[in-house]
Amino acid sequence: MPFDFATAKLLVRRTVQATFGVQAFYSDDVITIPVEIRARWHNRNARPMGGMDGDYAEVIEGIDHIVFFPETIKGQPLATKREGVVTFTSLPDVEFSLEYRLQPDGPLEEKWSVSRK
Repeated sequence: MPFDFATAKLLVRRTVQATFGVQAFYSDDVITIPVEIRARWHNRNARPMGGMDGDYAEVIEGIDHIVFFPETIKGQPLATKREGVVTFTSLPDVEFSLEYRLQPDGPLEEKWSVSRK
């Protein structure tokens, strides 16, 4: 029996989301009552490359992403959109605004680049 990579990847994605996803809420200009979702916040620092002569100060930039599975509300998938807001219960004073959806690299996940409000 051959190995089914697509099925394995689907199972792994569900396991990662169930294990590392935390309670969060999504809202936007149409969804005014926040909808509960399960999401993962990813953060990393990007160090810009210096100029030709290297004579200017470097600024380290933080890059935030939020990963979640599209949730369903009353049988319909949650339609997330740019400038939607995600909040995490574990980070009560931080709100993230969805900037742009990133190219999917596998099944189920929806990944957005975000900025802090």
